[in-house]
Amino acid sequence: MINDGKRSLWADAISILLLILLAWFVARPSLHRLDVDGLDSAHHLMDGYFFYDLFHDRPTTHLEQYVFNYYKQYPALGFVFWPPLFPFILGIFCLGGGAHVLTARVCLLFFGALFGSCFYLTLRRYFSPPLALAAACSALAVPGISWSLNQVMLELPTLAMICVAILAYQEFVDKLATPSSAVRAALCGAAFAAVVYTKQPGYFIYGAFLFDFLLLHRRYLRKPETWMLVASTALFCIPLLLFTLKFGHADLAQSVGSNTQLILGSQWHGIPRWSLAAWTYYPRLAPSSLNLVVVGLSLCALLLGIAKRRFLVANALWFGWFLLAYVTFSYYDNRLPRHSTFWWPAWVALAAAALQFFSSRLPKSAAAALPLLLLLPLPYDLAKTYHRNYTDFLDERPPVNQMFSGGSPGNVLLFGKDKQVFISLIREDDIERRVHVIRGDDLIAGGKTIDDLCRSYRIGTVMIEVPANTPLSSALDSLRSNSQFVPERMSVITRAHQPYQIVVYRYTGPIAAQLADVPLSSRLM
Repeated sequence: MINDGKRSLWADAISILLLILLAWFVARPSLHRLDVDGLDSAHHLMDGYFFYDLFHDRPTTHLEQYVFNYYKQYPALGFVFWPPLFPFILGIFCLGGGAHVLTARVCLLFFGALFGSCFYLTLRRYFSPPLALAAACSALAVPGISWSLNQVMLELPTLAMICVAILAYQEFVDKLATPSSAVRAALCGAAFAAVVYTKQPGYFIYGAFLFDFLLLHRRYLRKPETWMLVASTALFCIPLLLFTLKFGHADLAQSVGSNTQLILGSQWHGIPRWSLAAWTYYPRLAPSSLNLVVVGLSLCALLLGIAKRRFLVANALWFGWFLLAYVTFSYYDNRLPRHSTFWWPAWVALAAAALQFFSSRLPKSAAAALPLLLLLPLPYDLAKTYHRNYTDFLDERPPVNQMFSGGSPGNVLLFGKDKQVFISLIREDDIERRVHVIRGDDLIAGGKTIDDLCRSYRIGTVMIEVPANTPLSSALDSLRSNSQFVPERMSVITRAHQPYQIVVYRYTGPIAAQLADVPLSSRLM
């Protein structure tokens, strides 16, 4: 590594403060937005609210049954697909801010500040302070990453934990010349494991660590501490592995396997895995997700890595990140622009490496100005941040707020494809946690009538979501002629720019003395 001399603490502190302010500025368009960003975001919110309620209830026994009972009450948990670290931290934030989407946005800002600060500190070990700061600012502002500060998703928290793991790795290799330490290896292993506990595909960074280690530190392969690190990482990951093997069949099927239709449905017709279109999907996003300065400098770095082995070795970690992230996500069938978020920091780091290379061949006065190249597109990138649409949904909160405006709506029978969004909003308003949400579509498909469901599950409110100007199904249409169902309100929400009707009925018929047991679907387990 270069530039590994004495660092200025004041310069680093000021740089980190500037990056925190920049993260706030990038996240500002959504910090006060009340809309839920999408179906995945709703799952992440509910997972965080689960931990918040878990911290409050503190069950000491039958934890597994507590989880199942919670899911029966609010059937929108996402642990089958996503690991628990981000929801766990969101639950901690909820202890101070309550179960609300605005709390989640503050939590996301924390991860944005953590990513910017840790990315700067990792770059600081390779580059001069001005160049490291310019690169970190560029990483926060480029469109391919700035979106993640404005949506409650897992990409940004995972990037933050990747940078924490890189810092741990850098500290670990710095100490390899000293006597072995099991504690140091275990702490580094915990940082490594935290990546996959945030989102499993982040494991690609392990390959980048191996690539860097083999090129720069392979003389320490026989040192016990090296294998202590490997063992501790594996040990920390075993619980997540066992849980995924037992409950996460769908997650494995859509990632390591190729059964994406298990989740996205038979209507999904993606790009064939071994086609040119699949392996050029993410590179084609680079011009719009980064900026021309970063793209041009990154391509220069790739050429330098091919032509000059010394440059490749000196920047092995960034080349490893670049290659492993590209291969991992190009292999996955479920290709989405947001998955490229994991790739773009490597582009920025390689752009900084190219500038470092050029600066070493220029006079000092010219070299000092080179970091400004990364900052030139910053105003344009930040302006784009304030002119983007970050949500699939609009106006979905008022119907739920109105349900609770007159007191508890009773248990809610919910129909529609966006159930998870409304369940997260119901949990936010259900402060005393007395409402059970019943997913009516699954039960109706099993042959039960709406009257039976309302009676068995002690329903007070029926909530139906249908596309605008679309007639209700025959089963739901019968509510209009049934005197036990009193229409209360109809409103319109917007999903992906399409209007949807929300129709709410109050059920006034007889109810059972006790709530019937809610069946759990095992289709995705």
